[in-house]
Amino acid sequence: NFENVREYFTAKGLAMPTEDKDLVLAKSVRELIEKELEASQINLASYERVRRFALLAEPFSVENGMMTPTLKIRRKEVEKRYEELIESLYKVARA
Repeated sequence: NFENVREYFTAKGLAMPTEDKDLVLAKSVRELIEKELEASQINLASYERVRRFALLAEPFSVENGMMTPTLKIRRKEVEKRYEELIESLYKVARA
């Protein structure tokens, strides 16, 4: 949620990019997400934890075809659109 990220950094007195596409590339944003993930996964087994993730500049929505009108993710559409990104996350794991 871009609004929440901006509010968090504004409250901390830190400057953030104004464009969503620049926000997802900011190192400080990635570090914040990693920190939140670690905290929320503390009671999970190692095989249940998120190891790698990617931040997207465009949220899933009905308008962009990533969700159905009942707000379910269209997995095939997501896999098709982000095929290279998903594959790159697994390539890092195999290396």
